[in-house]
Amino acid sequence: AFGVLLGVGAGRTALELLRTWPHGVLFLVDPYIHLRRGFDRPDNVDDNEQQRRYEHLRNVLHDMPGVQGRYSFVREFSFAVPAIWREKQWGPDPKFVFLDGNPSYGAVITDLRSWWPLLAPAGVLAGTNYTTLGDGSAVGVRAAVDAFAAERGLQVFVTSDQPEPSWILLKEER
Repeated sequence: AFGVLLGVGAGRTALELLRTWPHGVLFLVDPYIHLRRGFDRPDNVDDNEQQRRYEHLRNVLHDMPGVQGRYSFVREFSFAVPAIWREKQWGPDPKFVFLDGNPSYGAVITDLRSWWPLLAPAGVLAGTNYTTLGDGSAVGVRAAVDAFAAERGLQVFVTSDQPEPSWILLKEER
């Protein structure tokens, strides 16, 4: 099965997914560049630090037993990847897509709308930062997920992680 992680950064979530999901292939989607607008968080480091993070994770994964052939870096903006996936026929539609990137409302709603059509039937679309902290300008995940779910009549499942719970959307089988 194929899975996708949107927003890889230093790789904490990628490493956990590869350890706990021992048989799947994980696409690691992150442009690894500094975003000049719309992502005002500490993880938005300068271009040199982005490159260092990418190279460090690449080296860690290269030396990690059991993950060779189970991951692929995709250095691209997340919303652009579904069209490329279809055009290049990378493989079957992903069984899960996990959003852990730019938490602004605009970025999240764009990712949801871009990735949902590519998600396999009975697939899982999930992510972090399902919070009501702040005014939604920096962290608009909850508003975007709720709006997307309402548009499609989906139920949002929420974890009890604090202070920022995760969210889960399930795609029905055909």
